[in-house]
This record gives sequence, structure tokens and C-alpha cells, in this order.
Amino acid sequence: MISFSAFSQSKVETSVSNYEKVIIAGGHFSLFFVVSNTSSDSLTAALDLPENWNILISKTLKVGPNDTKYSYTLSTPKTVDAGFYFPKFNVLLNNNVVMTKVFDIEIDEFKKIEVLNIGQPEYVREGDTLVTEYLVQNLGNSTESLKIATSRGEVFNYSDSLLLEANSNIRIKVKQKIPVTENSSWNASADLKVFTRDSEIPIYQVTSVPVYSNSSKKTDPYYRFPVQVGGSFLNFNIGGVSTVAYQYIGEGRGFLDLKEKHHVDFAVRGPNELNFPTIGSYDQYSLEYDYKNTIKVSIGDYVNRVSNLIEFSRFGRGIKYEQKVSKSEFQAFYQKARFLPSQKDSYGFNYGYNLKDGIKFSFNYFNKDVIKENSIFRTNILGISSNIKKELFSIETEVAMGNSNSKLDLGLFNRFNLQFHKFNIHSEIISAGKDFHGFYTNSRLLINGLSYSLSKKINIGVNSNYTRINPSLDILAYSSSPISKTNMAFASFQPNNKNSFFLNYTFQEREDRQIPSSFHYKEEFSNLSYSLNDDKVLLFSQFRYGNAQNLLAGDQLKPKQFFNSMIQPSVKISKWLWLGGYFEHQNTSKFSQDNTIKNLFYYGASMRFNYKKFVHANFMYRNNYAPDEFFEKRSFMDGSLLFDFKNHQLSLTTGRAYVPLSMNTNQNTLFFTLKYVLKLNVPVRKNKNIGHVTGNLVGMSDGILKGGVIVQMGPYKTVTDTSGNFHFNNLKPDIYHITLNGGPNMQGIIAGIKIPLEVSVKADSTEMVTIPLLKTGGLVGKVNFQVEERNLKLADNSKLPIVLVKLTNGDESFLTQINEKNEFSFKEIKPGNWSVSAFIPGKQEQYEVVNKEKNVVIGAEKLIQESFVVKSVERKIFFSGKDFKLITKK
Repeated sequence: MISFSAFSQSKVETSVSNYEKVIIAGGHFSLFFVVSNTSSDSLTAALDLPENWNILISKTLKVGPNDTKYSYTLSTPKTVDAGFYFPKFNVLLNNNVVMTKVFDIEIDEFKKIEVLNIGQPEYVREGDTLVTEYLVQNLGNSTESLKIATSRGEVFNYSDSLLLEANSNIRIKVKQKIPVTENSSWNASADLKVFTRDSEIPIYQVTSVPVYSNSSKKTDPYYRFPVQVGGSFLNFNIGGVSTVAYQYIGEGRGFLDLKEKHHVDFAVRGPNELNFPTIGSYDQYSLEYDYKNTIKVSIGDYVNRVSNLIEFSRFGRGIKYEQKVSKSEFQAFYQKARFLPSQKDSYGFNYGYNLKDGIKFSFNYFNKDVIKENSIFRTNILGISSNIKKELFSIETEVAMGNSNSKLDLGLFNRFNLQFHKFNIHSEIISAGKDFHGFYTNSRLLINGLSYSLSKKINIGVNSNYTRINPSLDILAYSSSPISKTNMAFASFQPNNKNSFFLNYTFQEREDRQIPSSFHYKEEFSNLSYSLNDDKVLLFSQFRYGNAQNLLAGDQLKPKQFFNSMIQPSVKISKWLWLGGYFEHQNTSKFSQDNTIKNLFYYGASMRFNYKKFVHANFMYRNNYAPDEFFEKRSFMDGSLLFDFKNHQLSLTTGRAYVPLSMNTNQNTLFFTLKYVLKLNVPVRKNKNIGHVTGNLVGMSDGILKGGVIVQMGPYKTVTDTSGNFHFNNLKPDIYHITLNGGPNMQGIIAGIKIPLEVSVKADSTEMVTIPLLKTGGLVGKVNFQVEERNLKLADNSKLPIVLVKLTNGDESFLTQINEKNEFSFKEIKPGNWSVSAFIPGKQEQYEVVNKEKNVVIGAEKLIQESFVVKSVERKIFFSGKDFKLITKK
């Protein structure tokens, strides 16, 4: 914007040349004005600038009979606020403004937030409140909307959001309660996160503060193994019949030795009074032993996995042996399937070889009993597989051949991923013949996807999926595996870490394989999804619109329009409580037997409650599901309440579920369980190869506070109690050194014995240590130079010599150099008789110290003074005949 106002005759005109209109804070720019004056008046010009703007250079030049050019170079302050400014160029006649030209300058916005830790204690004790202070500075030139948060504790006196003006700062304190633990010392982290409106990545400042225990922790000489034992009460309503059962529970997991070579994991749960494993009512007896992660033996119930094609996941009872030797891996197994009616026992082995990093080849053999159409037969399967993982791509391939009833058939698996620049390619293939009886039988799966990143926030791509698989799943995770064909084009947009949008256009056909069939339809639709992931609000919403053809009602029926809207919010009510909801409306004919459009409404609610570390509760309710969602287990209601204390755990679980089986008689299955567990640490062996140190600080004079002193022994630290006691437990036998690393009460206090104090820790013993504390004194002084100017000029470097001062008592010595004021100081010195001396390293022939050694007595809480004199050495030459002598005169 350029404007002008004239207050005189029209014989005066002003113009301004093109100039840079957007300037950074602290930047420079130039202006050029031309004033045309056809009158005989003598005119001058001046700039009217905003506050703290400066003219660096100004020039006036006559460029024509009536024209005068004014040039300026201006600077803006580094702290100037962003925005528009309107300086003025004034034309003056006798100091009166006759014309004003207004021009606009924009100061560009500059953002910079800095967080500094400016206050923290040297250490805290367990149970204390740790307070740390931070300085948040807005070093930019615009007001910032900030969100303040911390990972631990809470922020003092500030809400979670505030406005901070440009070039200003605030002090923020964060507090957190330090818990009481079994450790004698550890480090507590405190942090402050500052989020700006334009970025989801916080400005982060973290600090670490040592924490020390208030008392000596009880020494446990035993190495212990964690075990849980208890029992449960179960009530199931299956098909309208209520059944009650009881089970005992025992489980444990951990190492059996100090060197952590032998690891054991066991579980005992029984008896099996209810035969409905889909909802967890089954017995389990399992034991797993692992030696140095090289040998593993599983006995009893375990999950077996051979490969993707042969046996992907099977829960059963038997034995399995695994071993790793150098680059080779071997396993052999025998198992009876527990929850797959079409399979009895199986056995086999596997050999794998790691060729080099990221490349592995395997050979598999598998034999099992198969029950099919009232006949039992055995099948043998041989397979080879490879797995290659590189930085840009990974490919996993398996080929297997099966022999059943003298019939050969093949299985094929391939998974491929490629990440190249902005492209991502994914492909997965599963193929199994009718007479291939591995994990898949008579199955086809083809998944292909291609995506491209237009930017960090925008992705586009296409997907094509075809699924017609028959996996032999345990009824623990039963699914009817509907036939599905899907082709999709999509675009995703993620403006920040909290918000994301997903838009796709899809062609799809799905067919239920259960009898009777609940759905079979084709559809094409547009879909828009939005998700929000905020600290206090989680939200997922979806809207679909398109055409659907109900093939269950007849192949000749025309497609009908449908729409589907869904929203799933979740809100944080407090730091312990989240509440959520589920609302969905479908207007469609694809589930109707007579192809009529129906309005389907589904709704639900959820709750998540976590109070500290010992009370946890969850609840979920759904009124119903769409028919094409019942191909797997669905819960209409789930509720759990857990009380988790130090050594006790009590849990309550209830729910109502639908389980998809060949006969749908188990809908509305109600269950209720109550379980109690006692946590034990069972002693495995006594550790005799440890020692302990117990110590005490003794004040040798009145007024010495012995509590709160940091005592360090090797890598271990602790703090003394009010009586000056300290302890180090469970130490490896060795030679350690004890030092006192200060504390709030150690100002002017020193150990009365030589520190570091050497301590020899022996196995199965406790060393006693006593450290006396003394109030300290000190010695200060000055070195006076008596050097003539003539001698100073003759010195090598034309400088005064370096003077060192040493303080010693025979056992301890301290050495210092005088400062630029020729002063020296020894603070916090043990009271007693000391010797102080001054000396000059080198240049002894030019300078000397007068009375260079003195004896002093340093007293408690006293500061004595001493001084030394350094003078130059005088030399004279006397001539006598033909000979001369050199003598030194002091």
C-alpha cells in the first residue's frame, strides 16, 4: 500500500521506487524516493519510522533541474513483532510537512520456542516431591499458543494451554511424587513438553535427578523364582443350560540361576470340567525350559508352528525340542491337537540355516493324522522355504508337497515387500490344492498393493484382494473365513500426528460360507474415514455411499443404493477414566432375504478405568452386529475388574458372546469367572557370594549434621539417615573405595580420615566402617612481587613468573597457582598443623621466594592469612686485572 497527502501547492510530487515489502526481523532494506519540485521553494525530507527502526545510511542526490533523489538503508529490530507497519516519508518546507507518502512494510513471522531447565535439586529421597523448574522462552516475533504437558507428575499453576507473547518468557514448575521402591538408589526423570499450534512434535526438555532410599533395604540372601498360585470359579450358560466349574491355577516364569542361563516357564490349570474352550474354559499343563537361548524343550501343552503353509499355529499336547548351533537351527516335535476335530497326532522336524545376516533357508518334514468325511488317513508333507530381509525389500517364499492316500498335491506361499523412494509395493500369495492337507487346504489368496507418497502427509494407492481360504484354525480362534473379492483406489491425508483422513472407492463381493448363509452381495461405494488421536479425545468416523446387489435374494436383482454412517468416540474424563460410545446406521438391502431396503441401527458403549497401579476396570457393550460381522467370535458384552496388589490379585470377568460354529446353538453364551491369585517369590538357592558394608558418620565437634550426606562406594550411592548411618548390601566381593560426595549439610565439613577410604568386601560377611567428620578451616594469602622495572624488561617473556603454593601435613598435599591478582586460597582444610610453601617452577636463576616455607596451624571455622614475597635476583660484575668474578647479592 502506498498513499500520500498533500498540504501545499501541486507543484511538489513524490514517487518511490520498487522495494522489498517483506522483511525478516532484524533485516535490512533500502528505499529510494524522488521529489519533483517545480517551485522555487527549498524543500527537505525526513522519514517517520516505527519505534527502534534505524536509518543506517541516508543520501541526497540532485538528479535533475527539479528532481531530488533520497536514498535510505534501514534496519529493523530483531525483536520486532510480525505484522504490517506503515512508515511515512515527509516532505518539509521550513520544518512544516507539505506532503506525506505512506508505504507498507510486512515483517515476516518467525517462530522459535526454547525450553531450558533452570532448577532442580542435587538429589531427592524416596517419598519426597520432586520439583523441577523450566524457562519457556518465545524467541520468535509472534504470539504463540502453547500446550504444556509432562510425562510424569503435573504442572504447577498453569493449565494445559497458554498464550506467550513474542520475546517473552515464563517460568514453569513440574512436580512429581517419588515412589518408595526396593532399590537403594536410582534416577528419576522429570520433563516438560511444549507443543505449538503448528506442530505435533513437542519442544522437549528432560532431566535426571538421583533418588536415594530413606533406609537400608532388607537384604534377601536368596535368589527367588516368581510363582502365582490360586483358583477360579466359573459359571457358563451354554444353550440355556447353566454350568458351574472350579479350577486351580499355578504358573511361573523366570531364571533359576544368578547368571541367567536356565529359564523355566510353566503353567498348570485344571481340571477340565467344562468342554467349551472357545471362551477359555479348558485345562492346561505346560513346561518350557530354555538354556542360554540355544536349547529349548517344551513338554505338555504348547503352541506349535512349523511354517506358513504346513502348520502355522496349533495348540496341542506333546513334546518339542529346539536347538541352535552356530548358524544352524533344528527342531523336532510330537503333538496331539487338542482343539481341532479334523486332526489327531502329528510329528515332524525342521532344519534352518542362516546363510548370512538377513538370509535364511529352511527344510521341513511334517506327518499327521487327518479326519475327513468319516475317514482317517495320514499325510506326509515336505517343504522348503527362504526368508530374505534387506533394507529396501523383504521376500518370504515357501513351497511344500503333500502325499495323502497316494495323491500328491502342492502348496505355495509368497510374501513380498518393497520400499523404494516414495513407492511401496506389497504382494502376498497362498495356494493349496484339494489334496494338500497342511494348514491350508483347497485355498487361494492373492493380495496386491501399490502406494505412492506424494508428500509426507499425502499417500495414494491401489489394492486388489482375493480371499478364498480354508485354514485349519483351532476353535480357540475360530473363523468361518468368508469368500471376498476387493478392488480399491485410495488416498490418505495426515496433516499432523493427531488427524488423518482416508478416502477410497471400492468394488467388493463377499459371500458367507456358513450354513445357512447370512450374506452374499456385491457392492461399489465411496468411503470417507476420519480419525482423531488427541490426549483427551479419540475419534473414528466413517461414511459410505454406493450401490449394493443382494445376491442372496437372487442373481437377477438390480443393485440398490445404500449408505452407512458410523462414529466411535472416546473421551478422557479424568486421568483414570475413559468413556466411549459406538453408533452406526446402515440403510441397505444387502442383508434382506426379500431385497427390501432396511434401516439397521447398532450402538454400544465402553469404559476404561485405571486407578494408579492396583485397580483396573473395563466394560464394553454392543446391542448387535451386522450379519457380515458374525464370521468370527463377537462379544455383546465384556466386563472385567482387577485388583492388583503387591502379593494378591483378584479379578472378575463376565460377558456375553456369539461363537460361529457349524451349528449356531451357542449364541448368547453367558459367562462369569472369579479368580484369585497369590504372588510368591519362591527361594531357589542361597547366594553366599555377596558381602555387605555398614557405616556411620561420627561428628567430632558440636553442630555437625550427619544426615543427608551422599556416600558413594564404587558405582553405588546412598544417603545417610539423620544419625549418619549408611548401608550397601548384596555386593560382589572386591576392593571398593568410599567417598563423600556432598549434601546440604556438608558445607564446611570434611572427613577426618583420608578419603577415598579403601574397603575390602568379602563373601558372606559385613564390613563395618566409621568416618569421623570435622569442621574445616582455611588459608588464604597473597604473593607480593619486588621486581625492578629494569629486571622485568630483561626477563625472558617480559612477564612475572608463575608461582605455585603448596599446603601439606605429611599425609595430604594440595597445590594451587596464584590468580591474576597474585592471590591463593585453600578452603575446607582439615584442622591441624600444616606447612605452606611457595616456589617458582623454572627461572630459579632470575627470581627467588623470601621465606619460602612456613608452618601454620589451621583451626576449625577459622580462615588464616599468610603472604610471600618474590624478588628478582641482583647480579654485579667486578673486574680485577685480567680476571673477573660473578657474585650474587641478595
